[in-house]
Parts: sequence; C-alpha cells; structure tokens
Amino acid sequence: MTQAQRSALSRGLGEALRELAVLLRIELAARRIFRSNGLLHLVVLPLAQLGVYAWVFGVIFKARVPGLDSQGYVAFLALGMWPWIAFSEGVSRGASAIVDHAGLCTKARVSPLLLVLSRVLTSFAVHGLGLLAVLIVLALLGPELRWAGLGTYVLGWLGLFPAALALALLFALLTLFSRDMQQLLPLLLTVGLFASPILYTSAMQPAAARALGFLNPAGLAISFGRDGLFGAAQWALIAQSLAGSAVLLLLAAWTFRRLRGVIVDYL
Repeated sequence: MTQAQRSALSRGLGEALRELAVLLRIELAARRIFRSNGLLHLVVLPLAQLGVYAWVFGVIFKARVPGLDSQGYVAFLALGMWPWIAFSEGVSRGASAIVDHAGLCTKARVSPLLLVLSRVLTSFAVHGLGLLAVLIVLALLGPELRWAGLGTYVLGWLGLFPAALALALLFALLTLFSRDMQQLLPLLLTVGLFASPILYTSAMQPAAARALGFLNPAGLAISFGRDGLFGAAQWALIAQSLAGSAVLLLLAAWTFRRLRGVIVDYL
C-alpha cells in the first residue's frame, strides 16, 4: 500500500468515525438519555422490570432450575434476560435504521452501515447501564453469586454484539425489499427468546437442540456469561458463539457489498 493510499484510508476512517459519533448523539438524544427523565429509563424501569419477572416467574409460575431456589432463579433469569433485551433491541432497531433514515442515505450520503451500527451500539450502551443497576441490586439483595466471574459475564455480554450487528444488517437489507419484514422480525425474536437457554439452562434442552446450539450464537454467549457468575464457565460456548458470529458477519458484509449500489434505489 502506497503512502497516498494509506493517507486516503486514514482520512476515510476518520470521517466515518466522526459520522458515527454524530449518529450516536442523535440516537441517544432520541432515546432521551440526556433529559431529566433519563434516570427513569436507565435505572428505575430495569429494576421495575426485574420485580415483575421475580413475581411472575418466581411466585406465580414457581419456575425453577436445578440447584437454585426461587431467589436464585430470579437472579438466573435477570442475568439472562438483560443481555437478550440488549441483543433483541439492537437487532430490531438496527433492522429499521436504513428505512427510517432514508433521507440521510439519499441526500447526506451517510453510509447505511453506520446507521445500523449506531443503533446497535446505542441499544447495548443503554441496556448496559440498566444491567449495571440490576447487578448492583443482585449484589446487595440477591443470592450469593461467584463475583470473581464478573469478567466472564462481561465477555459474554460483549460476545453478543457481533451477532446483533450481523443480524441487524442482514434484516436491514431484507427490509429494503420487503417492508413486511418489520412485522415478521418481532415474531422471530420471540421464537429466538424461547429457543435460547435464557428461561432455562442448556442442560434442560433436548439433545437435538443442544447439538444445534452452534446455530444460536446469542444463546451460547448468554449461557457462557451467566455460567461465570453461577459456577464454572464453559469456554467452548464463547468460542462457538464467536465463530458463529464471525460467519454471520462475513455473510452480512458480503450481502452489503453486493447490494450497496442499489440500496438508494429501494428507499
């Protein structure tokens, strides 16, 4: 690579980062994070949601997993649900990013990839702060967890991001050709929730479902991270998750490259 090519690449990367920073500010402002009620969205609502889950699943349904009592199950559920909420919202909001910001693509020539990326990043940032509040409550009031495994849990959380970005980009491109995808995606995400070991452990799944677990990198990452706080994490799970996410990212990148020239035509 020549000096001129390196300079052009550096300028292009710098411009992309500046555009991404602007898009992130727009997304955060739209989520009202910087307003007076931002605390409500970041802390109060996640904790209220945790209380609802504790009541419905722990008291009414009396759901349990082997080795955990009702209080332990609430912690088990919370540590699985919050990563899934960030993942599912990142995919859902990212899938509509190009259509929602058609003007930025056609007039301002903003990269569709940056639009999707900004929404996925925002979802993980917002729900990451909510998760922090939940972790504090669990540390103060919840059952005894293996807090030495907190780094493992964070790694599982971060391992969700590439899968969310890849699926968001793929569904964003599909939405260009069929707006009905916006109605279908919530159903697919609901199926994904119940097909993933979030309300239950992976050991409770049928053998066939465990054998096909590599097809669900999100579920693998959540199981890996949560296991780190409840016991010994299985490093094979995060390896499989990252491998599956890499395949999805390659597929999304290839699809985007093939369709990049016609995206504007379908907006």
